[in-house]
Amino acid sequence: MAINANQSPMPMLPVALPAAPPTLVYSPHPLLAAAGRQCVYVRVLPGENLDAYLNRINLHLGNRPVICQLNGATIPRSAWKMTVLKPGDQIAIRAQVQGGGDEGSDPARVLL
Repeated sequence: MAINANQSPMPMLPVALPAAPPTLVYSPHPLLAAAGRQCVYVRVLPGENLDAYLNRINLHLGNRPVICQLNGATIPRSAWKMTVLKPGDQIAIRAQVQGGGDEGSDPARVLL
């Protein structure tokens, strides 16, 4: 299509690029996944381990019982300092359900 000097080209429409998934999703509530959920989009640094990444993004879990998954594989807390992350890794951390009451662990009782 030829454009003469009196004609302006067709305007370019914005193209929606696919959004990058978050690097980390943290769900602090063990039963309600969306309650307080945080999505973190901070990139991993070269050679950074899981523990260093969590500290750098100020996600301090203390002794809270959590389940951590890296690309779908569960990573025990004892391995966080030895687990080196790569760009594109997906981290999911969620609070772990705990037992309730004096009569032992009964998660159904906690719900009722």
